[in-house]
Amino acid sequence: MRTGAGLKREVYFNLQNARHYLIFTFAGNLFGQDFSLFSGKISLQEFQKKVVVLESILEIFMSWVEIIGYTASVLIVLSMAMKSIMKLRGIAVVGAILFTLYGCLIHSIPVCLLNGFTALIHLYYLLQMKRSKEYFEIMRVPDVDTPFLHRFIQFYQKELSYYFPEFSPDKLHHPIIYFVFRNMIPAALFIAEPQEDKTLYVVVDYVTPDFRDMKSAHYIFNRAGKIFGNKGYWKFVTRAYVKKHARYLKKMGFRPVEKDGQLYYEKPI
Repeated sequence: MRTGAGLKREVYFNLQNARHYLIFTFAGNLFGQDFSLFSGKISLQEFQKKVVVLESILEIFMSWVEIIGYTASVLIVLSMAMKSIMKLRGIAVVGAILFTLYGCLIHSIPVCLLNGFTALIHLYYLLQMKRSKEYFEIMRVPDVDTPFLHRFIQFYQKELSYYFPEFSPDKLHHPIIYFVFRNMIPAALFIAEPQEDKTLYVVVDYVTPDFRDMKSAHYIFNRAGKIFGNKGYWKFVTRAYVKKHARYLKKMGFRPVEKDGQLYYEKPI
């Protein structure tokens, strides 16, 4: 005849796996009770009741653990798609922290250590990037025939044609052209054509892929009053041919206006 301890062993071996062991240990620590299945400190009936409760806790607990793991995986993959190093490290550090938490919850020391160190590395470089001072400089291009301007347009021709399909150096009449440099690297090209009513039609407002964090755009538009307002210009006007550019214009304070059946974007200088 089986004793109470024997029955408890049978129930235990029916439940035995790593996840159940984790939950029994977790619950014992949480409730301050001895849930040892072989100690004989709880009766068979009490033990069976606790098994039912702990199985429910197990299902809820492991569901959240898996959600944390999947979320961390998605964030790590998403970070790889970021062109901006700042965004890449920012998303990756959140993913690494979640993976560290996931590793702790499943009692996997290698996962905890690997992702914990990864999170620290990302945080270190994020702080370095935040603290590092960037030097901005704006340079006027004297005319459209400047060799460096032609080389820049040629190098980024594909993206310029995508965002500004009507742009062509040959179509410019009296353009105002500026380069924005960041740490002496050409980061943005700004070309505008003066209109008769002292507005500036923005033909090109292009930022190179490595510097698309809005800083270059803010640098030139925040100085628009000093650069253009002192010359009598009072408003920017432009058009957006792709949705991404339209969203960018709205972030920069441009508002949509319909003229002659066409959608334009305006911003006071």
